[in-house]
Amino acid sequence: MYSAKSNDCRSTRDLYYYARKGIIIKKDAREIEIFSLCCNGFNPDLGQLKITVRCSKGTYIRVLGADIGKKLGCGAHLIALRRLGSGTFSVNDSLSGEKLSTSQSPDTLLAGMISVEEVQGLLAEDKPPEAMAAATAVRCE
Repeated sequence: MYSAKSNDCRSTRDLYYYARKGIIIKKDAREIEIFSLCCNGFNPDLGQLKITVRCSKGTYIRVLGADIGKKLGCGAHLIALRRLGSGTFSVNDSLSGEKLSTSQSPDTLLAGMISVEEVQGLLAEDKPPEAMAAATAVRCE
């Protein structure tokens, strides 16, 4: 398993440090929650399945893709992964790359910015933290 999360059993190094060196670290399973898993399309010629997942924090979408492939009996890995939101924040509320690159004035970019107090209020709401991700899993032969 590869993760940016610190690994308690080795040192303060992140798991990706060991992954880059080819060292695989076994991590204990932990409980996560999948709020929804939607199939957005399947291409049988390419063996590609597109899904959108709403899940609790700590969910490894790459592991979920591999687990789906294992359950289907064909194996799978991700060929694309995009976080669409986290908690109350959504990519739909963000600025586009085009707007960022073509804007001449910082005031234009900052016009939609919310205050630190507003962010604190959003984070303090009593909602379970969840993330939304879109993934494309491809079948492995």
